[in-house]
Amino acid sequence: TAIRSTTALRTQHGIKTFTVAYGGGIGSWGIRNFRSMAQAGGTNDVIIANTTAALKAQLKAAIMQVIASKLSFTAPAITATIEKDGSLFQAQFDYVQNEEWQGTLKRTAINSSGVVDVNDKGNWSAADVLKKNISSRKIWTVLTGIDYKTDYNNFKDTMTNLLYIIDNHAGGMGLEEFTFFIGTMALMGASAFFFLSLSQFDKKWRNSILISGLITFIAAVHYYYMRSELDGGTAGDITSIRYIDWILTVPLMCVEFYLLLKVAGATTKHLRDLIVLSLVMLITGYVGEAGMGNAALWGLFSGLAYFAIVYMIKYGDLSKLAKSAGGSVEKAHNTLFWFVLVGWAIYPLGYMIGTGADDPNLWYAGITNLGLDMNVVYNIGDAINKIGFGLVVYAAAVKETK
Repeated sequence: TAIRSTTALRTQHGIKTFTVAYGGGIGSWGIRNFRSMAQAGGTNDVIIANTTAALKAQLKAAIMQVIASKLSFTAPAITATIEKDGSLFQAQFDYVQNEEWQGTLKRTAINSSGVVDVNDKGNWSAADVLKKNISSRKIWTVLTGIDYKTDYNNFKDTMTNLLYIIDNHAGGMGLEEFTFFIGTMALMGASAFFFLSLSQFDKKWRNSILISGLITFIAAVHYYYMRSELDGGTAGDITSIRYIDWILTVPLMCVEFYLLLKVAGATTKHLRDLIVLSLVMLITGYVGEAGMGNAALWGLFSGLAYFAIVYMIKYGDLSKLAKSAGGSVEKAHNTLFWFVLVGWAIYPLGYMIGTGADDPNLWYAGITNLGLDMNVVYNIGDAINKIGFGLVVYAAAVKETK
């Protein structure tokens, strides 16, 4: 695919790729795919131009960016004598306007004839050296009350290793991929826990625990595929897989409410209403997020279905049934309600971040200034809600079994 090709150009040959969306009429899904290809190519964002004048201005800015990125703003330093060989030291930085510069310190050998020897085995780049010795290097930084004479390695290895994993140092995981990885492991671990605990409960609770395990297992499988799409897929691919996951797991979460309150008189009508509302919430959300319609309008439809579910659980028949059941059933119902009200509210936040980035004209587009990543928000929400749902049901089952 184009994503794989641009990634290969960047990682294997050091070639960056610019993407241009020209002429207007390109939906948010298309813009998101352009942006994904630009990010894979190392240029961070798509160039959007609806007129020839805008295209000329944008291309001029891009060319200036390429030129500026090759500039070095430091003079080289040469060791005092070269009669017995010497060294050339130079700090090099990639210029980025209004942002931090990334760079390195390079040492190149100079032979006794005064010629730079680029093939000398003693040549090094500080960036490469630090990456290779990340577990053994010693770093000191200014910390209140700590004397460098007693501890010149106060930026501990455990801290640097964590940053190595999260911040993509030396080819480690980025935060987005890190949350996909942790989400997959957490959901799979929860599935094993729920499935292995089935035998300790009677028939009344066994189906509820089974459903909890199915929810986390289905999510874990989809998370595995979503993470694999980070390397060569597009944002649209990840969004599609995520909504397939939700189409399967959110109705199952509604089944949890039904099974919990079935002993108190919940009927299949209650289950049907919950499932229909959840499907409306997800389908309308997908239409908006996939760029198939006005994101704000379809997001509103999705939100109305969400609040209808909240109303059913808190003020409708389900709330009355929970009160009549009392005890651990009522307590579990009330806890699950808070998961729906607060935990599910994470998803509209992710929706607005994703669609707001695609269309800066939306009224909520300013939320992108928070600097949050849509997938990171969704991943945290899924882990909290799906595992949390199951644990609430498990706790109720344990209490009732005793």
